[in-house]
Amino acid sequence: MLAYSLNGHRHTDEIENIIKETTGKQANISLITSHGNFVRGIFMVQAMKLNTEITHDRLQILKYLQSYYQSNEFVSIIGLNRGSQGIEKDYSIYPQLTKVIGSNSCHISIDIVPKTGELRIVSVIDNLVKGAAGTAIQNMNLMLNIKESTGLTRYGL
Repeated sequence: MLAYSLNGHRHTDEIENIIKETTGKQANISLITSHGNFVRGIFMVQAMKLNTEITHDRLQILKYLQSYYQSNEFVSIIGLNRGSQGIEKDYSIYPQLTKVIGSNSCHISIDIVPKTGELRIVSVIDNLVKGAAGTAIQNMNLMLNIKESTGLTRYGL
């Protein structure tokens, strides 16, 4: 794995703007993206300090995300059925890159660092299908007034 754009990723401002539009509050995030010795895929970690008024309950935040994305067939929230106890090695609570390669899917999960109140969001995508190519097809579908998922529900490998 190789982290890149650690000095400021180009999508950081976009994510902060979406958070502000959605919540009405300014968020300062740290975005870390990684790629590795594989043909496709991006592994991302976004971190931000939670305000004291925001719940620090991992499962409650996951349920909120599931509710928020319920109408988006391309986003899956991972780890809803498992708790996080700290430094255990239960990898099923986090997204796995191999599960999205060839798809237009984005898998998301979170964890919280209790000591600092930092929220860490982990997401994985296939950077071709969910990236530029899939976005182009999805936007074309919307422009042509056809079902948004047309051509995007099968694996592209």
